[in-house]
Amino acid sequence: RFAVGGDADISAVGNVLVNQGVQNPVANTVAGNLDMAAPEIALQRTVVTGNADLNAVTSLTGQVEVGGTTALDADGGSIDLNLASTGLATASANDIIIRGINNNPLTFAQLTTDFGGAIINGSGTVTIQNATLANAGEVRSSVGNVIINQATVTTGNLFVEADNDARLG
Repeated sequence: RFAVGGDADISAVGNVLVNQGVQNPVANTVAGNLDMAAPEIALQRTVVTGNADLNAVTSLTGQVEVGGTTALDADGGSIDLNLASTGLATASANDIIIRGINNNPLTFAQLTTDFGGAIINGSGTVTIQNATLANAGEVRSSVGNVIINQATVTTGNLFVEADNDARLG
């Protein structure tokens, strides 16, 4: 477990693995901003009160709750993350799976995949301002609306399912 009273800037030539294999770990906390860069990032129950900038080369996995903006990047690999983000989020990877947690809304300023598709399962309203997907996309909300302002899907379909309203364009 780690607890940081201010900002945390963590970079590694090797991987960053936090609480892996620990059942029901106590949440890791960062009272400020978290900036993390490594080939592989695996976080379990990490709470950031400020902004989070997570940059992985091959894999970004786990669970993170962010009080500010969230930037997720796994340019040469995949994102598979449970996420709560109070501020705007961006995500870019070969393929993306993001599950919303705590019934919080998720708002993506930009969602980009280079080769694969994206699956966004929200537990609150999901808003995507702009999406550029190389392959098929799925956007769902089990407790709210799905709002997609602009989306480009190169190959495949875009599937949208909302518990309430679905708004496109």
